[in-house]
Amino acid sequence: ARLSAWARPDVVDRHGRLMATDRAVNSLFADPHIILDLDEVIEKVTTVLPGFNAGELRQTLADRSRRFVWLARGLGAREAQAVHELGLPGLGFRTELRRYYPLGPLAGHVLGAVSVDNRGLAGIERMLDDEGLAQPVRGTERNTRPAVRLALDIGVQHAVAEELRRGLKQFGAVAAVGLILGARTGEIVAAVSLPEIDPNRPADLLDPELIERLTGGTFELGSVYKILTIALALEYGLVQLDSVLHVRLP
Repeated sequence: ARLSAWARPDVVDRHGRLMATDRAVNSLFADPHIILDLDEVIEKVTTVLPGFNAGELRQTLADRSRRFVWLARGLGAREAQAVHELGLPGLGFRTELRRYYPLGPLAGHVLGAVSVDNRGLAGIERMLDDEGLAQPVRGTERNTRPAVRLALDIGVQHAVAEELRRGLKQFGAVAAVGLILGARTGEIVAAVSLPEIDPNRPADLLDPELIERLTGGTFELGSVYKILTIALALEYGLVQLDSVLHVRLP
């Protein structure tokens, strides 16, 4: 069997709560060479799967020299059963791994998303590929690596997101960001950018309105300069915590 899928390790928050996992799904394919009645296939498939465009489906299946073509990846159980019950020659299913994000948009920007072949496109998912943690597998074999534990706390992440949503509504803003760091370690406990993406919809990554503004935006630092200046002065021993600095104009 060919290596056609990529199995990914689970991703959990700092308390072990699941944020991303692989699950088996049914993907519909066709062998145009053995389709008996193209019109019947188009009519019946578009009836049970209304999202299909009849013209595009006809174009996909018109070349009878092709022996394999994907029609739909990651169908739900009901959709797959409906197609199966049609009993149409030339249609079949393969079971694949598909990434699933049980928390929906929560921490979506941090997690990123994957392609239709389960390869990382952005965020933590892209990092997993860069670090070699995604494994090529046959069929629906699970990744053998332990779960990747993030510093994020999804409870804190949720609380920050809710506060920012209230702020968006109150001030009529178009976007908001919030970041919480562990004071002792610098760990990122929450990182929120609104509006959010849903990693279950990878196309969200292409929407310019949903840009991740914490790292993808440019901001005037303003009074942050003061904190950095004092921190550097303390680090170099130029001042002490009880030093009094006179900042009057001459």
